[in-house]
Amino acid sequence: DLRALHLNDQPLSGSVNLITQGRYNQLSGNIDANLELNNLAWNINDQQISLNKAIAHLASSDSLTHATISTDDLLAQIDAHCSIDSLVHKIGITTSTITQQLDNRDIDIVALRKALPSINLSIELGQNNVISRYLANVAGFTYHNANIKLSTDTAISLLTDVNTLKIGKTRLDNVAF
Repeated sequence: DLRALHLNDQPLSGSVNLITQGRYNQLSGNIDANLELNNLAWNINDQQISLNKAIAHLASSDSLTHATISTDDLLAQIDAHCSIDSLVHKIGITTSTITQQLDNRDIDIVALRKALPSINLSIELGQNNVISRYLANVAGFTYHNANIKLSTDTAISLLTDVNTLKIGKTRLDNVAF
């Protein structure tokens, strides 16, 4: 809930066509699921987000979770060393920890590290996807392509690489950290 996270105060609305297929083994807890979104139209704070098609896949066992999302020229992948139930639980704890730390204006890396699930996240973005359109409309910046990698296996590691970042009349050939 975006309101509970203090990320949005206004109601949201939208529509989408869904196609789903999956298997769930009740004894082992294993999940293998596919989701296809078509004709998404979503309104957030007077901004409309739209996309023609997105495909997601989720595979989870008692010790591993793998998920991918692809749409236009966006590909996101996450691998976690836990079940989907544990991952969702840890994401909730992480969200609460981050919210509390931001509210207190005191970032505690040790507490954050304890809250984070053990994951490897990779996001590859081109210039024609829902995120790039949203950033261009809301924040007024564009880019040619961007790569983001987050790993929390042993330490928190965040690597980003953004090519041809344009903000107003300012252009940066490459931004990496």
